[in-house]
Amino acid sequence: MALNTKIQIDDNHVVQESGTTLTFRGDATTKYNSHPTFTGATQLVDKKYVDDNIISGVTSGSTYDLLSPAAVVVGGITVGYSLTGKSSNCILQDMLYPELCGTLTAPSTVSTVLSCASDCLEIGTSVSMNVTSSFSRGSIDPQYCSTCADRSGAPVSYCFTGLGTNASYTCILDTAVRPTGVQTITSGANTWGSCTTYSAGVQPVSNKGINFSTPLASGTTTQKTDTITGILPWFYGVSDTCPTLDTALIATGIKEVATSDLTTCVQINFGDNTSKFLWFATPAVSTTKQGWYEGATNKGNIGQVPSDVWDAPVTVGVDSPQSCWTGCSYKMYTMNVPTSTTSSQTYCMTNNTQQ
Repeated sequence: MALNTKIQIDDNHVVQESGTTLTFRGDATTKYNSHPTFTGATQLVDKKYVDDNIISGVTSGSTYDLLSPAAVVVGGITVGYSLTGKSSNCILQDMLYPELCGTLTAPSTVSTVLSCASDCLEIGTSVSMNVTSSFSRGSIDPQYCSTCADRSGAPVSYCFTGLGTNASYTCILDTAVRPTGVQTITSGANTWGSCTTYSAGVQPVSNKGINFSTPLASGTTTQKTDTITGILPWFYGVSDTCPTLDTALIATGIKEVATSDLTTCVQINFGDNTSKFLWFATPAVSTTKQGWYEGATNKGNIGQVPSDVWDAPVTVGVDSPQSCWTGCSYKMYTMNVPTSTTSSQTYCMTNNTQQ
């Protein structure tokens, strides 16, 4: 042990117990048999003794023994936080560096999307589409000390439902695509769906490295669907003579693949013509149109009295001009006098009479 020769070694500066011998060997093994008690005077004390018994006692051994629990929110300390028995460093840590846990979002099949350009098609239409299923693994946000920010593991397989796709397909990508083949649209909802089976997720860990939830077990999402509605179209057109509704007449008109059972009106632009009979036809299940409106001074009722220029509808059975369906009942509405229209005129056929 190397000594500073400027330090005076005598009974006033070195404490030695009676009956013991203080030996200086000049190596690392030289140490006190026991440490002296501090009396205020300069004494020879090794650094390890000070670190172990003085410094550590001040930094970690001092405990709070005043009023508790906490009555106000201070940083990470909340009302009701127990202060008693905690060291000052522990209280400071909990105040300035509280435990933070990420928000857990469950995995899901986000969407099932049909490649068809329309969500409404004519009954009997043949379609060939792709069904795309998109999977989200969910999240642990923020990630903090978790090994991965995803709540679940990777997808294992996708289960598709709907015409042409009813099967489970192995796929480890977050997006899967299946073709339907050629399918015929039927009346009402034509629905395709998908769900995703996924593997287990990682352990969620807080910013302090503490597990705050259990890892998500493997499982299957709920199904997501997309639908094409099969409907009967409605038709409109003009005729040189007072028309009678049949398959040949609607083949000359304009087809609208859209609902005609509206609560407001069916809007029709008959186009630019000279002295023609106007007509339109809607599926028989649609609400009966009782009035028409083109402008404030050009309006009237449909089939309410004999003098109305639009007759009450007549129900007949017709076939699709494109052979999509047969024998469907339609209501035909005809104007009983010829009239001229322009390309800027739009007629609204309403469910209500015009006053």
